[in-house]
Amino acid sequence: MGFARHAVERVVEAFAAITDPEEHRIRRRIRQEFDRSRPHGLLPRQLAIETVNHCNAACIMCPYPTLQRQKGIMSREVHKLIVDKVKAWGAPISIISHAGMGEPLTDRAIHDKIAYEKSVFPDARVAIYSNASALEDKRVQQLFDARLDILSVSLNAFSKNVYETVMKLPFERTWNNLHRFLELNNARGKPIEFHVSLIPTEHHSEEEIAKFRNYWGARAHNVIVPPRIGWGGFQNLGAHKKQYPCRYVWEVLLVDWDGTVAMCCEDYETKFPLGKLTEQSPQEVWNSKMFQEQRRRQVEGDFAMPSICLNCVESHDGAREYWKTASVVPAPAVAAADRRVS
Repeated sequence: MGFARHAVERVVEAFAAITDPEEHRIRRRIRQEFDRSRPHGLLPRQLAIETVNHCNAACIMCPYPTLQRQKGIMSREVHKLIVDKVKAWGAPISIISHAGMGEPLTDRAIHDKIAYEKSVFPDARVAIYSNASALEDKRVQQLFDARLDILSVSLNAFSKNVYETVMKLPFERTWNNLHRFLELNNARGKPIEFHVSLIPTEHHSEEEIAKFRNYWGARAHNVIVPPRIGWGGFQNLGAHKKQYPCRYVWEVLLVDWDGTVAMCCEDYETKFPLGKLTEQSPQEVWNSKMFQEQRRRQVEGDFAMPSICLNCVESHDGAREYWKTASVVPAPAVAAADRRVS
């Protein structure tokens, strides 16, 4: 009890030192939302499934070429088990995303897995994050049939020279695949929402980025130029800003291809696993005492454990925007009592 009282006192002192009204409102919301989760934990809104961690690219801003984690493809059986467990848990999943450390289209059964997800979570939107180099006509048709909602393409360049320098893939193949996809998607009335992104590196001039925005702005639903991330210290970005509790530990259940639950996408080697859904229930894994303690630490402004959270870009401006309106989903008592969902 003494430790808990000391922790509360530290939070109160920290709030008292805040003079900016908006900052005070954000910090108050964070504390209130955490208090709502104290009894039984949280339910996630996003299910992020890495069905494969093989990739056909070697992007210079990605740690995949140095990946030591065992590589594999999620079996249909494991995929079904995970989706069924999350559904039985009662999580209000509104988005299911496929990315992780692999290229989703190297999983030849990805369309079947998407179709199953849509049957279990009919109101959820399903997204693939792909480099599109394997997006041939047959795969496009499979994605139409599976009722994919969003295709987000990590293109990362406008010109051939920059693309091949950054992605280490043949430019023409990807370029042709994308334009053929747009042709087929347009002919069907654009059932798949198309996003395209570019992560700036030292190889990107302002002109390159401007051309990318202008060209794809007329063709995509959304053009994204996000900041570079540090991948848990893989890259030192020199980012030192005020930190806020990370969205990933509050509403994203992230599952590796073998069923291991990772803390967040930045932990690409899964050095800090939360548990394994092939052996445990989602409630056991995602609302463990350890993970709830990590959430509490972040509420108090402590990002030192694990070390990959310290100065992580995911806890900077984007997290601050998230907490302006964020509302968590507390896990019900029945979820907490049902420790092993089979």
